[in-house]
Amino acid sequence: MVTMIELRKSAFDRVTSVSGPLQYHLAISALIDGYIPGRIWVDDPKNIETAVIWDTRYSYYLCGNEDNHEFNMALDDLLTEIIAPEALKRNINMYFVICPPHWEKKILNNEVLVDWFPKRIPRCYYIFKKKVTTWKDNMPPGFSLNRVDKNLLESALDNVDTLIDEVKDIIASVDEFIQRKFAGYCLVHKNEEIVSWCLSFMYKSSCEFTVQTVKEYQKRGFGTITTAALIDSCLSSGFTSLGWHCGQENVASMRLAEKVGFERTTHEYSWIYGNLEG
Repeated sequence: MVTMIELRKSAFDRVTSVSGPLQYHLAISALIDGYIPGRIWVDDPKNIETAVIWDTRYSYYLCGNEDNHEFNMALDDLLTEIIAPEALKRNINMYFVICPPHWEKKILNNEVLVDWFPKRIPRCYYIFKKKVTTWKDNMPPGFSLNRVDKNLLESALDNVDTLIDEVKDIIASVDEFIQRKFAGYCLVHKNEEIVSWCLSFMYKSSCEFTVQTVKEYQKRGFGTITTAALIDSCLSSGFTSLGWHCGQENVASMRLAEKVGFERTTHEYSWIYGNLEG
């Protein structure tokens, strides 16, 4: 039986009293403000000590006091009775819990998410400091830089389906990506194949980047080109905070971030993930 209490959307801002350690995740602010869908459960709406924030897709954010035993036990019930059935109906079978280090210890000691068999990916956060790369001088012959827009996403280019999947990892649908004017750039080879792309999640004056290059085209600087182009676009559009999340073991991603002007912050966290199907 789930004993935690779900907040009304009009009360979402109350959770900021405990979500501070994760506020560098742009999705949290966007969710609390109602810009993207989400649900929030707390132990006590009038005096919040612990909370779980769900983006109604893959991501769950644990905030507040990790020693709240009753809440921790109710979290297992929440996953079993409410979240898993709802997510599985929409073909979402994975969960990613994002939490500060003090929560991570509880989970890995099997004190929270008991019997959910979670695995761990340590993550870190970069923030853009200074433009250091110009992409226009590095465009190879036979390639073109294209904005990720409605026409491109509806094209028959090779790898467009993979790009669409990446868009849907950022926001629920291609339509939302277009309507919210999220930005992205991709490299196209011979007007036939998308080989690399950099996309952004945007909210207010902030944005976060994600970059991917098709395996056969990696280690050729294509990620640098698409990322540098997106940086130019974001800066010229007035964005003042550019963020970059990546795995601490993803050396290529960290090097790329630093190459284009991002600096690593002290923010470290984990993806604790597993399968909702048990």
